[in-house]
Amino acid sequence: TLSSSSAASDVYKRQVREGMKVSLVFFILSLLIALSLQRPSLKALFEESKSDFLRLQTFFTKANRFQKTSNVGEMTLDCALCGIAVNEIEGFLLENRSQEELEQLLEDDLCAWLGPLKTNCDNLVSLIPSIIPMLEKQWTVSVVCTELELCPKPFDNHTDPQTVPTYVINLDLPPQQRFQAVCSNPTFQSGAQFLVDTVQQLLGTTATIIGGIGRALNDYYFPNDLALEIRGCSQQLGVDYGWVSLLNMGYELSDACTSIVAQTMDGKILHARNMDFWAGMGFTDTLKQLAYQAEFQKGGKTLFYTTGFAGYVGVLSGMKPQAFSLTVDSRFYPQGIGQLFYEIIAAIEEKNASLVTFLTRRVMMNENDFDAAVENLSNDLLIADVYYIVAGSKPGQGAVISRNRINATDVWKLDAPERWFEVETNYDHWNDAPWFDDRRTPANAAMNALGRENLSLDALFSVISKKPVLNLQTTYSILACPADGTYKSFVRWCPYPCVQ
Repeated sequence: TLSSSSAASDVYKRQVREGMKVSLVFFILSLLIALSLQRPSLKALFEESKSDFLRLQTFFTKANRFQKTSNVGEMTLDCALCGIAVNEIEGFLLENRSQEELEQLLEDDLCAWLGPLKTNCDNLVSLIPSIIPMLEKQWTVSVVCTELELCPKPFDNHTDPQTVPTYVINLDLPPQQRFQAVCSNPTFQSGAQFLVDTVQQLLGTTATIIGGIGRALNDYYFPNDLALEIRGCSQQLGVDYGWVSLLNMGYELSDACTSIVAQTMDGKILHARNMDFWAGMGFTDTLKQLAYQAEFQKGGKTLFYTTGFAGYVGVLSGMKPQAFSLTVDSRFYPQGIGQLFYEIIAAIEEKNASLVTFLTRRVMMNENDFDAAVENLSNDLLIADVYYIVAGSKPGQGAVISRNRINATDVWKLDAPERWFEVETNYDHWNDAPWFDDRRTPANAAMNALGRENLSLDALFSVISKKPVLNLQTTYSILACPADGTYKSFVRWCPYPCVQ
């Protein structure tokens, strides 16, 4: 009887334990479901701010056009606003509009949606009586804005090129501490704060929503180590981590750069790039102030080098000695920054796709040769189309990978001596570059004029220093030779007037 009672007790205990296991499983599942329900919808957040975001896109596009066609000094907000307004006034004058009509049109078409900047715009409207006579004298837009003292007078007070500061990133440290030395640099702090303050001014009340998208990306979608690195850096920079998270998507929303891979007569593969980024509102000059070179170490040994901007934890340009180097060029997107931003957050939310420079960071960490790097860069799911340019340590190891979001559309490899160099800007190499942004043709011409027998890193630097390969949007240049471990970074200042 005691035996049967003990057996029954054991059965009961097992049933209780199994019941507890089932209950625990249900509890965990319920918790996971609850957490997933708390995850904010990125697309819904974007829809709340879409109209303001698209207006911001229009402002950036017009400011960018003004900078590319003007000879003013640093592009401030007031300078960009003046360029846009005077361009509009010039067009309306050609339509024989009266002064009163000009004032009303400018108020309706520009000032009304500028939020905190409306006062600046209203001041410009009040200057229309002074602007009209200047335009009637055939003054250019940049001269008008300089004369009104809204744009600084152009002058060349920068030495070109300039070396960038260098830092060691110790991967043995906790992620929050790895970029502490970089992000506590006072120059980097003021630059990052300027960028964020400027965008927030342009966005007005919508800035809160956009910052929330950045925080949600970091909290729920970014790889944990990188998310923590961003949080640690943002704390040092004095900027909300949501905005630093969005900075890490900045290159997907930009549309410039030039990269070249080339093979010397003795078989070395050389790699050069100009990083062109964010014209307008002083962003390009500010990014130059944020540029630095990093040496990533683990266990006291150097794994790879990168060049980037303070707050940016992905890899835009980098080299793994005796293995490969890589650069990233954005692939032109014709639908505009607003639609691209929506598609990017949809790809992150729905498909868990990788940022293009988070993939390069992972490749730098995990791959040790050219073929493995090309294979990995060709096949991972991405949030945006892009070009990856890769140089290896052996003859023939140079490639331009034209990526869509799923895989490689094309892998274009060196084939010396017939094809001893390849130039990639921001357009498919099998199509002509557009007339309004053709850096490829001058770069190709310069490489052919140089000749393979004269190829060296110094000669390659001279090629990427020719205008318009070097231009107002160029923030930095890099030179790399994976075979011998050479890696150099320079901040660039295109000498005035920076035209051909």
